[in-house]
Amino acid sequence: MFSSDAEKTKRSAAALGVDVSRAYPSVEAMIAAEAKRLDGIEVVSVVTPNHVHYVQSAACLEAAST
Repeated sequence: MFSSDAEKTKRSAAALGVDVSRAYPSVEAMIAAEAKRLDGIEVVSVVTPNHVHYVQSAACLEAAST
């Protein structure tokens, strides 16, 4: 997830060499899709505006504990 705008996320992923199928429109979509992969999430770097850090971090931690 590179942006809150889904199309910008896809463009950024392509420009950075990330498979666009792994360019997600939201943190929730990323967590759900990556949880199904054998090579899913191992590390998360939260580099969003400060006011959304908690919500995104908590969602990732909750998913990791299930």
